[in-house]
Amino acid sequence: MRLDLTPLLRRPIGQAFMVALLTALCVLPGIGSIPTIDRDEARFVQATRQMLDSADWHGYVVPRFGDQLRLQKPPAIYWVQSASVAALGGMDRGPEAIWMYRLPGAIAAIATALATWWLGRSMFGALTGTLAGILIGICPLVAFDAHQARADQVMVAVTTWMMVLLWRLWQTRDAATPWFTLLGLYALCAVGILLKGPITPFVLGSTVLCMAAATRSWSWIVRAQPWTGALIVLAFVVPWVILAAREIGGDTIVGAIRREVFERAGSGMEGHWAPPGYHLVLLPVLFFPGSLLTGLSIQWAWSRARRARRSGSLPSRIWSSLMARGGRHPELFLLCWLVPTWIAFELVATKLPHYVLPCYPAIAVLSARAVIGGLSSLPRALEPVNRFGYGVWAVIGCLIGWMPAGLMVALDRAGLLTDPNLGWSLPLASSAFILVVVAGGYGSLLMWRARANALRGDFGAAIRGGIAITVMSLVCTMGIVLPRVPAPWITTRILDHAWHEAANRGLTTLPSMAAVGYIEDSLLFESGRRVERLGADELAGWIDRHPDGLVIATTDALDGNGPASAVAARLQPIDSSRTRGFNYSKGRIVEVMLYAVVPAR
Repeated sequence: MRLDLTPLLRRPIGQAFMVALLTALCVLPGIGSIPTIDRDEARFVQATRQMLDSADWHGYVVPRFGDQLRLQKPPAIYWVQSASVAALGGMDRGPEAIWMYRLPGAIAAIATALATWWLGRSMFGALTGTLAGILIGICPLVAFDAHQARADQVMVAVTTWMMVLLWRLWQTRDAATPWFTLLGLYALCAVGILLKGPITPFVLGSTVLCMAAATRSWSWIVRAQPWTGALIVLAFVVPWVILAAREIGGDTIVGAIRREVFERAGSGMEGHWAPPGYHLVLLPVLFFPGSLLTGLSIQWAWSRARRARRSGSLPSRIWSSLMARGGRHPELFLLCWLVPTWIAFELVATKLPHYVLPCYPAIAVLSARAVIGGLSSLPRALEPVNRFGYGVWAVIGCLIGWMPAGLMVALDRAGLLTDPNLGWSLPLASSAFILVVVAGGYGSLLMWRARANALRGDFGAAIRGGIAITVMSLVCTMGIVLPRVPAPWITTRILDHAWHEAANRGLTTLPSMAAVGYIEDSLLFESGRRVERLGADELAGWIDRHPDGLVIATTDALDGNGPASAVAARLQPIDSSRTRGFNYSKGRIVEVMLYAVVPAR
């Protein structure tokens, strides 16, 4: 018996429910069972934890990570996470409350999908809006980012809803400007600034300017009342700037802005340089399955947005193509949103995959519109080069479907699939492995059929297969495999050994601890700041001050050639604590052990 969802999807509430449900299936599994992720998430949650532990409101003005100021991001995300943890009763809980820190990001992912649905629905109808919301809600980049307690996903949700209001403002450009739309638009822009600096206002400003230039409707800029918007933004942002300047000085704030905005744009900070085209290369994978027609959809939108003259000089024809007076405004709006922002991120020297997330809602709406339009909108969709692209798309889908099983096999071959000391185990003989293999095999069948459907021009059927395999793979990866494989979670495992040692000593809290060699940021959050991260030359002094302490160290740090080998005689290895895993922050396999300090004689 076939489940017919047509009656449900006829109503807006049903469409929104379907978008929210599929997004939740991809972003909620694992948010409580996957341990703290290094390095960004660990820094965010530790700074939030220190806000919650602060004695008064001063601790909420400037975030701190350990004893250092954390000015890489403005403070709003820490306020949001603090509110989440406080509301859910996590004030006195440890790393097991990580889901409370992640929940705002998961909710923001659902909010982004709903905003995309709303925008697509208002532009092109219910089917396009629903598909657009689903495509962004289930794509791997959003799913992986929503599992980390960072600022990006909340910023994307705020930016997307801001663009919904901007589109509404454009639609009413010939009527009186609604004050509540302006207030909401610029309030969201201000919140975006407090979440992640200049990204949200750049998206807003570049879209407004490009729309005005493309339609030659310069009066629309006046109707957008940028001076009013500036006052609203300043009303939100200036109070925090004043309070922060009183706490740490204005020069410190200016220095942070210069470093995080201008230096990050000009050089690859923290080793994250990549050439232009980096984001474009990753798009087919990170936006799967929506990437099926993304390239064609942008070409189609360009042709719909412009009205090119066939006569006149070459410069005049080019100008007419770019300045699309009389073109289709929905497509034009989405291109004015997407193109300047994407180009800016490609030109910025520092690159990470999630930087282009503010562009994804526009891509989702364009891609969904192409799928719904089908061959009637894309008459060249079955040309040889595009047919080859559908094959590449199907291969990507198969790889995504086999991702959880492939991860388990790779870890097993490296001897990293079990931890016999603590009972962490997900062997290849387990029911979980059988499940992910069956899911991978079924996904391959789906993608074979999806490719065949795409080659026939039935893009709706093809995209349904891509949606199914993506949801299955993400549920298996996030909900089954990653929480149970021990290899990536070195911090959690070594601290489990530390708790066992503390219990053997009759302690109810962790003793004083130092870390050498393995000094990832998650140690601070998961230990409750009981771990001091040291250089090799600092270890001897620490041992003198903590005769009953424990030391976390990589085994090569204390061997005969290691930098801390001089103090090895004062440390007794706890053999049962030997922990071997994959340090994904550095891309290498490491072995870590606990050492008990031997009192000096």
